[in-house]
Amino acid sequence: MKKIKNVILGAGLTGLSSAYEFEKRGILDWAIFEKESFLGGLCSSFEVDNYIMDYTGHALHLKSEKIKNLILDELDLKDELDTITRKAAIFYKKRFIPYPFQLNLYYLPIEERIEALTDFIEAYKIKDDNLNGINFYQFCLKYFGKAISEKFMFPYNEKLWATSPKEMGIEWMGRFVPKIEIKELIERSLKPGESDVGYNASFYYPKKGGIDILPKRFAEKLPEESIFFQKEVVKIDIYEKYVEFKDKERVYYDNLINTIPLSKFVELSDMSPNYKFRNTIVRAFFIEGDAQESFYHTWLYIPDRMKRIYRIGNFNKFKVPENRCKKDFFYVETSAIDETNLAEWEEIKKELEEIGVIENFRLLTIKDINPAYVVYDINWGENIGNILTMFKKHDVYTIGRYGAWKYDAMEGNILDGIATVSAIVGKG
Repeated sequence: MKKIKNVILGAGLTGLSSAYEFEKRGILDWAIFEKESFLGGLCSSFEVDNYIMDYTGHALHLKSEKIKNLILDELDLKDELDTITRKAAIFYKKRFIPYPFQLNLYYLPIEERIEALTDFIEAYKIKDDNLNGINFYQFCLKYFGKAISEKFMFPYNEKLWATSPKEMGIEWMGRFVPKIEIKELIERSLKPGESDVGYNASFYYPKKGGIDILPKRFAEKLPEESIFFQKEVVKIDIYEKYVEFKDKERVYYDNLINTIPLSKFVELSDMSPNYKFRNTIVRAFFIEGDAQESFYHTWLYIPDRMKRIYRIGNFNKFKVPENRCKKDFFYVETSAIDETNLAEWEEIKKELEEIGVIENFRLLTIKDINPAYVVYDINWGENIGNILTMFKKHDVYTIGRYGAWKYDAMEGNILDGIATVSAIVGKG
C-alpha cells in the first residue's frame, strides 16, 4: 500500500504554493499529482508562431506584502518582472471610456452624461447599506442608478458571466467592482482623466516570455521526484482516505489538498450535494494584428450586446516598450455557459472588423477554457460553504479558484495554499 501523508491534486499555483509551504516548514512527506504533462494549469503559457501567450490575461496583482516578498525575493523574480501601469478602457459607441466606466462619465455624450449623473444621484438619495438577499441586478440599480447599469454594468456582465444579472449573487464582487462616492463621481464627470481605481491599477509581468515563469520558479524550489505528471484521478474515497488514478495506482493519505474543480471533485468522490455547479466556458481567439493608434490599451471591455466579444487584450502592452514584439498580438474573449453555444471564428472575425480597433489581423489559434468563471447564484455562499466544511471534516481541503469554486486571482490562490498548510500543521 502506497501512503503519502500530504497529497496535493493539481500542479497549478495553489498546489505548487502548498508544496512550497510544506518544504519551507521542513515537512517533506508530500506529493503533487497532476493530470497534464506540464505545470501551471491555467497559469501556464504556450507558443504559436514565435509568440508566447497566456490563457488570456494573467496580470499579476500583488497587494499582500507577504506574497510580494515570496515572489520577488524568495522566488528571486525581482529582476525578471516589470511593473506595468494598467491602461484599460470601455469601447462604448465608438468611444474609448477610461476604466472604470462609472468614474469616467466625462467621456460620454453630454446628454448621456446628464442622464447617468441624474440617475446616480436619485439612487444615492434612497440608498441604504442593506445587501441581504439582493442579486447583482438590484445591487447595480441601488449603487449606480439605472443609466450606468444599463450602459455598462448589465450588458458587460451578462456577456462575461453568460448569465442574467437577476440570477447572480453579489459575493463574487469584492475588489472586482469598484464602488464610488457621489463627490468623486461628480468631479470626474466634469473633467477628463484616467483612474487608478480598482485592484488592477498596476501589475507585474515577466520581462521575457509569459506568466508560466511563476509556476516554473515554484517548481525549481521543489524536489522533482515529488511531482507526478499524467496522473488523472478517477476516484476519491474520503472515508478510506485514498485517491485512485487512471493507471490503477492507489495512494493513501492523511491530508488531501484538492485544487481540481470542485464540481469534478464532488463527482469523483461520489458525493451528491443538492447544488447545481455553474461556470462559464471562455473561448479565446488569439490573433496577430496592428492596433490602431487610438487603441493603446492593455485591454478593452466591449459591453455592446450585439457582439459576442466581451474583452480584447494586447499582450504587447503587458510589457515595457523595449521588451515588446514587433507585431501586436491579442487575446479576444467570448463566453458561454455550455459547449453548444461557443463562438465561431467567422462571427468573431466579422465583429473585429466592425469594432475596427485592430487592422490586418490573422488568427493564430483558438483555446477553450472550461471551467473559466464560476457563476455565483444567490445561494452560492451557503451551499459552497457547506460542501467545503463537509470535506474538511474528513481532512480534505479543497482550495484555490476552482477547488473552492470561487472568483479569485493568482495572489489569492497562493495565499490559499499557504493558509491551508498552516491549518494542517496547526491541527497537529
